[in-house]
Amino acid sequence: MPKHVKREAGIMLDSDLERVKPTIVYRLFNPQVPVIICSKSKKGVAAMPANSCSPVSDSPPLISIALKKGIRTNKIIRSSLLFSINWVNFNPESSRRVILDLAKTSESESQSSDKLKENKIPYVIVRGAPVLKRACAFAICRVQKRLTTGDHDLFIGRVSIARAIQDFTKDEYWRFEDYKPVLYIGSIRPYPLMTISK
Repeated sequence: MPKHVKREAGIMLDSDLERVKPTIVYRLFNPQVPVIICSKSKKGVAAMPANSCSPVSDSPPLISIALKKGIRTNKIIRSSLLFSINWVNFNPESSRRVILDLAKTSESESQSSDKLKENKIPYVIVRGAPVLKRACAFAICRVQKRLTTGDHDLFIGRVSIARAIQDFTKDEYWRFEDYKPVLYIGSIRPYPLMTISK
């Protein structure tokens, strides 16, 4: 057997492959584009960055988001059954700051507080959901189903409306001319956010 190959549980593996703890496998998915999830229920406005967001069907258009149980955003989405997904640009720096600010726990856990106002982040209400004014794209989703998945809830939302800047709408793919996606590379890094090279 060549030196660079080892056998584990009857399977041939390249010896450069080291063990990864199952509890941190989610980090193998980085870098990812974090989106801002926003929701509103009565007077309460919740917002947070999430990279556990994915399309799960084209027709009908369905999006999934996984949110930790017990957090305020999860509770507000459970109540409103509505959320927005917001994509922001890497530049200016204030756009990146939105992600870092919203990653922090809300000053108030009250269901009637407004996390976007607390962080001075401008937004508008579109079809009942908060949408960031600085977003390069957004989608409004109505919850169709909620599934319990370990310590998270998986929300499946149907897209009711979506808008994007021309960088996307010219040919229905990102051109990455005006839009420079924020890439999340890990919270323990001194600079957890980066973008694609120029």
